[in-house]
Amino acid sequence: CMTRDCVDIASSIARSLDESVDPCQDFYEFACGGWESRNLLPSGESRWSGFNALQQSNQAIIKIMLEKNISSSHSEAEKKAKLFYESCINLDAINKQGAEPLLQMINNVGGWPVLGNWNVSEFNFNETIRRFFPYSIYPFLSIGVETDSKHSNSNVVIVGESGLSLGTRNWYVNKTIVEDKILSTYLEYMTQVATLLGAEDRNVTRDSMLEVLELEKQMAIISLPVEQMRNQEKNYHPDGAERFAGQNNGITNCYIVDITPAIDWLNLVPELFSKLANESVGMDEPVITFSIEYMKKISAIIHNTPKRILGNYFGWRFVRAFVGAMGQPFLDAENVFHKVQYGSNMVSARWRSCLGTVDSILGLAVGRLFVQKKFAKTSKSSVKEMVREIKASFQANLPKIPWMDPVTRKKASEKCSAVEDLIGFDDKMLNTTDVDDKYSELIFAEGAGYFEHHVSALKYLTERGYKLLRKPVKRKEWTVTPPTVNAYYSPTKNIIVFPAGILQPPFYSSGYPKSINYGGIGIVVGHELTHGFDDQGRQYDLHGNLKKWWKKETLAKFKEKADCMAKQYSRFDFDGAQVNGNLTLGENIADNGGVRLAYNAYQVWKQTNGSSEMLLPSLNYTHNQLFFISFAQLWCSLTTPQALKHQVKVDVHSPPKPRVIGSLSNFAEFSKAFNCPSGSPMNPVEKCKVW
Repeated sequence: CMTRDCVDIASSIARSLDESVDPCQDFYEFACGGWESRNLLPSGESRWSGFNALQQSNQAIIKIMLEKNISSSHSEAEKKAKLFYESCINLDAINKQGAEPLLQMINNVGGWPVLGNWNVSEFNFNETIRRFFPYSIYPFLSIGVETDSKHSNSNVVIVGESGLSLGTRNWYVNKTIVEDKILSTYLEYMTQVATLLGAEDRNVTRDSMLEVLELEKQMAIISLPVEQMRNQEKNYHPDGAERFAGQNNGITNCYIVDITPAIDWLNLVPELFSKLANESVGMDEPVITFSIEYMKKISAIIHNTPKRILGNYFGWRFVRAFVGAMGQPFLDAENVFHKVQYGSNMVSARWRSCLGTVDSILGLAVGRLFVQKKFAKTSKSSVKEMVREIKASFQANLPKIPWMDPVTRKKASEKCSAVEDLIGFDDKMLNTTDVDDKYSELIFAEGAGYFEHHVSALKYLTERGYKLLRKPVKRKEWTVTPPTVNAYYSPTKNIIVFPAGILQPPFYSSGYPKSINYGGIGIVVGHELTHGFDDQGRQYDLHGNLKKWWKKETLAKFKEKADCMAKQYSRFDFDGAQVNGNLTLGENIADNGGVRLAYNAYQVWKQTNGSSEMLLPSLNYTHNQLFFISFAQLWCSLTTPQALKHQVKVDVHSPPKPRVIGSLSNFAEFSKAFNCPSGSPMNPVEKCKVW
């Protein structure tokens, strides 16, 4: 094959390989050693891979479109996106405003003790919470609207943990703040931000921020470990038709109120929905939580914490939410912490971070610009056909699974058949009126700066979220934007989603050999489909409802198979970073299943279409081998030691190398393709297999 696509991908594969490495010893180094030697971490990046390169390429396209002069052909939403972007990249204007915009807002929400503009006698815990909610800032407890996991055709009020500043309890538990490098640097960051806002005595300020961090450490201890969050069946509460509040002989009977007496639920929630969504939430409103133990314990922490420390914690959570919209001194303070946590500076180009912010708020408008310029509509039909083939591959495999009983197998088949797909982009974005209507309530004040625009955007997103409560669930609604280089599975909707951003080289091209496409986007499709049957997805039925549809004996065998994989990945320790096999279990099951499904679908394609594929120039590999090389090279990457350490603590995905080694060493067809002897590292005698 000597087409441009074939020559390009053959050249890319050849440059990435390190053929001095035995593929049966370390397939990742064989596939990626050349790539690693030819690449350096770009400035402002703590990790770098084909995903990042493609994401930046997509951003560059949008940048060109946003920087064009506004014309009559631009929609109102596109004009808003352009205005928001231009205000964000105007760092001179942001610097000129200094700390004043944030200080004004701090005063509006009750002040911040560390700055001195605070009176303990005026502090009201629940009133402060009320003031924070319009900005989606949730100290201590969160309140939101999500699809009800047990009734997926409706939305419901969800209450739960507030989240931690550092993202996960692993950074806090069993750590000493002064001695731990991450925590001590974060403490200095908090102190510096408070100082920039006018806190006068640095030592006193630092002591105050230390109290805040100690408080958050207490919250971390009672929070649910990420691994345990995956057990949705166990964590969903209430199990029955319990209500937010109900009348029983004239006495208010409310479980949530009883277990968290520090929160004024009976006034807070109705007022919240009335003000932000213009919705009436009465005494019979259902409420769900997945954090029942946290809910039971948080009130004691609140009651036992002095008001001044509570006030400082409130203040820090508020300030942290807006630091990114401030000027260079604040960004510099954040960068010092970022460098310690991730081993690199923050994004070097201001326009990149601004594009990310604009995309998160005005995704349809930005996505419209992207697909008009970049996306080939033929990709949509080609990938849709591949989805059909990989679903057929899953169905064909079900009868071969010996540990499944017939009833559970039939229900798994029905669920697979019910999986729907979204590919490319939402067709609505091509309709100017639809896009403008979506953002009609987002108003940017004339003459305002980026900080004010940022606040408006945050309030708009918050209100839009609460307004979902009474709206019907749209099963086939996009929640990611077209330029996104990723894909996902939604358990409550039972859909798999592939945005336009990932339907490009190196993942997919209509001109690539099928071996490359099946080893690229095909495995991505298989991965997302398998998520519907991993340790978390398997808890949901074909309608997206949390439901026990597995026979007890079959479930026990599934857990046994999954446990094999959890233990296997926990033994992976590359570059001093040990994988947490329980944290990453769902993704590892999906990786392993995705490789098998795509490979089997590819074999069916070959049987149907004959061996008509031409070999790639200058590469002495069979197409079966190219399938595995294509997959492995998607994960060629560079990572700082700090970012790798961070990933294994917080990320549900294994690092790139174990993703490749684990999924391929478990697959006998890989060993057959590369003639790996039994007992070699890539062909261990003991293998783990779920699907």
